[in-house]
Order: sequence, then C-alpha cells, then structure tokens
Amino acid sequence: MNIQSVIRTFTIGMIAVFTLSCSDDFFDQQAGNRIHPDQHYQTMVDVELSLYGAIIPLQEVLPNLIMIDGLRSDLMDVTPNASLWLREINNHVFSADNPYLDISAFYRSIINLNEVLVNLPKVYENDPNFDDFYMKYVTGGIFG
Repeated sequence: MNIQSVIRTFTIGMIAVFTLSCSDDFFDQQAGNRIHPDQHYQTMVDVELSLYGAIIPLQEVLPNLIMIDGLRSDLMDVTPNASLWLREINNHVFSADNPYLDISAFYRSIINLNEVLVNLPKVYENDPNFDDFYMKYVTGGIFG
C-alpha cells in the first residue's frame, strides 16, 4: 500500500464522516437542564438571583484591586519576597500579562447586569409585587 492510496482513503473517509454526520437535528439542540430564557425573569426572585449572579465575578477581582490600590498609592510597599508582578505595580510599570491587572471579571459583570436591565420590563409586567418602587430600586442599585 503506498502513501497516495492511504491519503485517498483517508480523504474519502473524512468526507463521508462530515457529510453523513450532520443533520437538521444537529441545530435543534435543547438547553437540557439549564434555564431557558423564556422561563426566567418571571418574578422578583429571578431578578434578585440574577443580580447576585452578576456580582459574584467581582469577588475574584477585589483582592487584586486592594493590592493594586495599596501599591500604587504608596500605602503598601513590596518586600524582598514579593513577586515580579507586584514589584512592577509598585514601580508603576504595567504589562499586559500581569495577572493582577486582569479585568475580564468586570466585563462578565457588565454583560450580566445588562441582561438583567433588558429583562426588567418583562418582570414588571409578569409580577404584580414588582412595582415602580422595586423597579427604581433595582435599576438604581445597578447604576449606583
């Protein structure tokens, strides 16, 4: 068996796999045990849980923010055992690969809070307990 017949057989096999494995059912996947968007944001409890879920990623960032604030404002100083990343922050040198300067959790929170804001009118229509006061309370908490 030569190399050309192996390549030809492999190519024909891959074409057969790709053409026969995908059907219309492939694109009609159900969410499984996850919450579907139509089932969520029905009551005030859904809004509270979504707000907690949006704020949780900030817990990852807060220890880093404390270190950055302390080192940049000269309230803290580095010790000889400090890492290179902390020494850079102390010297006001910022590199893109510094793990203390990762702001992705802020973006995750912003995306989640924007989703809550978009769905607040839906809850306002569905839940009679979610009145004007709670609407202003939640939006003020998000923007405040």
